[in-house]
Order: sequence, then structure tokens, then C-alpha cells
Amino acid sequence: MMSYKFKTNSMQDILTTIFKTLKGFFSFRGRISRKEFIMSFLTVFLSFCMLGSRFFLLWIVLFWFLFAQRAKRCHDLGHNGWWQFIPLYELWLLCAKGQVGKNEYGEDPQALEEDLSSQKED
Repeated sequence: MMSYKFKTNSMQDILTTIFKTLKGFFSFRGRISRKEFIMSFLTVFLSFCMLGSRFFLLWIVLFWFLFAQRAKRCHDLGHNGWWQFIPLYELWLLCAKGQVGKNEYGEDPQALEEDLSSQKED
């Protein structure tokens, strides 16, 4: 039987990231990075593929989640959340870099990720 040893800092980072992600899934406030948005997009896409049309009520929950994630990604680009309803704008959300530094919607999520990675190296 194999024994695995995890660094305490690594496990804490993982748990912190999971808690942060779960906490803000359905919130329309704040900003998310491009990486977080792509992961959210893939999660919803795969869920739709697996569920099919059988679980309509779950689709409503997934749409709410997707709209919230899109709004936060719009905020990261410095735009109102309503911009997500512009046709093909989601492609821009997937590709564009967010605004550097704090904007009216919150702190720069990329800077927060860099701070976490620099703390992990210390």
C-alpha cells in the first residue's frame, strides 16, 4: 500500500481554492480570471452533454451559474454584466485578458492568483 505525504501549504491552498470557488459560484459580484471562466465554461458544457434534456430543473441551476460566471468575467474586462448578452461576446470572454489592477468591480483576480503563488514559493 502506498503512502502519500502532502505539504501542509499545498493542501491548505487546495482547500482554500475549493472553498473560494464554491462560495462564489452563483454570485454576480466581483471578478474572475480567464482561467476560472474557462473552467466554469467547460464544467457547464460537460454537464449539459451528460444530462441531456432529462433534468430540466438542473439546467436552470446551471444556466444561473453560467450567467453569474459570465457577469463576473465581464466585470474583469471592465464591462457591465449585461454585455454577456451581445452575440458572440462569449468568445471574447474566453480570449481577452482582464483589466490590470483594481476596477469598479473589485480586485484583479490575476494579481490575487500571483500573490497566492508567490506565498506558496516562500
